[in-house]
Amino acid sequence: MAVGDRRASGPAPAPVTGRAPGAAAIVGFTIGLALVTYLWRVVVPMGVSILGLPTPAYLPQYAALFNVGLIATRRGWPEGLSRTAGRAGFATAAVATVALLLVLVSAGEAILGHGTLPSLIAATCESALAVGIILGLLVLFREPGRARTWYAPCRAPGRCSRPWFSSRVSGLRAPRRPMPDGAAPDNGLTRSGDAWHRSTGRRRL
Repeated sequence: MAVGDRRASGPAPAPVTGRAPGAAAIVGFTIGLALVTYLWRVVVPMGVSILGLPTPAYLPQYAALFNVGLIATRRGWPEGLSRTAGRAGFATAAVATVALLLVLVSAGEAILGHGTLPSLIAATCESALAVGIILGLLVLFREPGRARTWYAPCRAPGRCSRPWFSSRVSGLRAPRRPMPDGAAPDNGLTRSGDAWHRSTGRRRL
């Protein structure tokens, strides 16, 4: 029992750090995912429901990203990603979002599928957006407390100060004068109430 308690209360094992795929592998996976999605939407275009699934046109992306996520977790790929990969992922996701909106506005229903060129462009933009945003978020939230430093600057690792707006608001508070023992606080409401009683001739209760 003592050994079991020590094991349960011991520190959590460190995450496995593996060698993350390179840029060529990530780009190749994105292109392959886009082609499979495009071919799938020739048979199952967007807006069609199969077996009660609300969005079966995205099924290749769901399956591929889920399986890649399992493999990446077991091999420690998230710990091996560099910050450059995260920034590149966010930049790629931003460009893909703009391109997808432009195709949607210009092509309309042609992006739904049926083997059209706008459908191929849309599938490519969606795949790049999904892969890019996943890379960016993995790098951003890889270390505990990293996202917290965006709104609460830290003076030292592990010792974060109050949020920026909290420190600024607390600095705007007016200094309070020391009050004698037994004296009531003198604020604006008290002074206005005394003036009203004097003008009406009524006594304060």
